[in-house]
Amino acid sequence: MPTDRAIARDLEPVAGRALRDHLRKAREWDPDEHRPRGRNIADRHGIHLVAPIPESDAGTRRMLTALALLEHDLPAWHRALCAAFGRDGAWGAWIGRWTAEQGRHAIALREYLIGTGTADPAEFEAARLARADAGVRWPAEDPGPLPALVYATLAHAAIRTAYRRVGARSTQPATERLLRRVAADENLHLIAFRDLTAAALALAPDAGLRAVADVVVDFRPPHAALPGFGREAAIFAAYGGYDSTVHLTEVLLPTLRMWRVPDRELGPDGERARARLESYLDEQAARCAGSASPLAAAG
Repeated sequence: MPTDRAIARDLEPVAGRALRDHLRKAREWDPDEHRPRGRNIADRHGIHLVAPIPESDAGTRRMLTALALLEHDLPAWHRALCAAFGRDGAWGAWIGRWTAEQGRHAIALREYLIGTGTADPAEFEAARLARADAGVRWPAEDPGPLPALVYATLAHAAIRTAYRRVGARSTQPATERLLRRVAADENLHLIAFRDLTAAALALAPDAGLRAVADVVVDFRPPHAALPGFGREAAIFAAYGGYDSTVHLTEVLLPTLRMWRVPDRELGPDGERARARLESYLDEQAARCAGSASPLAAAG
């Protein structure tokens, strides 16, 4: 069975291809394009920027603030990815590019929130620091390549889904435009991590399925580490942004199908992991059918 170090090394060419594919598909954009300045000021592309008017719905404002705080998780994410894959070669190049793009999201969202009056600058900064103290709930303190890839894939699928759902419910065209732009980046990040995980499963199917089962069963949405998560989770669920049903039907099941989890050929260890995973999914399906409780209430 390949060791963690061997898996990261063997996946290096795949990481290189993922980076090249990402650069080919990615569209460059400037956070300044979305910064509120007033009704009659046009940016260099001739687009009139939004006046500093916040979203009228309190749920939308809370969701936007939560999403912006998630984008400020960069230190913990960068540290965990470097620990799992190293800072050199194709892995280092991919992690560096990913970090730069996530930083762009954080800049754009914060400037939009402050510029529209959706968030108070001092309150947002206090929440950002509290979020940094809480940290991202990775599968382990120093996750190996397999759980890191699985977690990164699911987290990106979750946050992309949240951006899309909040953007669709927004009443401000400028908000929807910004969230659509960020969601497009998150989708490309998801594709890269999802394809890297698929390659890892092909390389080490039994160990890969164990990592999938471990991460899926213990997974919480990206906003789980936000201060006051129980309250925020209820808002996410009530508003329609992210709940147990969304997590199961729009994140878990499509991703597992893409990884060919139901029909992948496995050894005894992998079969046990798949059985554990299937049992968990059945429990979640039954729970979603009988309750609209947010994922925070899931066991």
